[in-house]
Amino acid sequence: FAGRSVLITGAGGSIGSELARQVASCAPGALALLDQSELGLFAIERELRADFPELTLTAHLADVTRRAPMQQACRQVRPHVVYHAAAYKHVTMAERAPSAAAQVNVVGTAEVALAARAFGARFVLISSDKAADPRSVMGATKLLAEVVTLSMASPRFRPVVVRFGNVIGSSGSVVQIMRACVR
Repeated sequence: FAGRSVLITGAGGSIGSELARQVASCAPGALALLDQSELGLFAIERELRADFPELTLTAHLADVTRRAPMQQACRQVRPHVVYHAAAYKHVTMAERAPSAAAQVNVVGTAEVALAARAFGARFVLISSDKAADPRSVMGATKLLAEVVTLSMASPRFRPVVVRFGNVIGSSGSVVQIMRACVR
C-alpha cells in the first residue's frame, strides 16, 4: 500500500476500522474512510490522526447505497484499492429487517463496486462465511452481494471476494455474546 490511495467503506465498524489501522501502518499515499455512522467514523478518524499524524487522511460520511456520494468519494480520492466492509452483518437484525439488509448488503455492494470500476480501482468485497450455505437473510444477502460483485468482472476489472468468519472482538460477534453469558 505504500504510496497508494486506499478507500475503506464501513471504516467505522469493527472490521473496517481494523482494516484502516492495518493499511495506515503501511504508509499509504492516502487513506479515505467512509461510513454512514457518524460516531464510528469520528472515532477511527481521530484515532488514526493521533497514531499516524503524517498520513493523508479523509473521512466521508456517506451511505453506500447512494450512487452520487460513492462516485463523489471515488472522484475525490482516486483510490487504487477499495475495501468494501460496509454491511449489515448481524443475523438476527437482518431477519427482522430483510429489505434493509438487502438494500445495504446487495445494492450498497453494487454501488461501491460500480464506483470502483468507474475509477479503475481494485475492489475487495469483505463477505461472510454465512454466504457459503445461506440459512439466514444475512447469509443470503451476502451471497447475492458476492454474485453481483463477481458478475461485474471483466479483463479490466477483477473484483475479489474474501469471506470472514466470526471475528473475535467485532461488534455483536458470537464471542462477545458468549463472554457476556459467562460473566
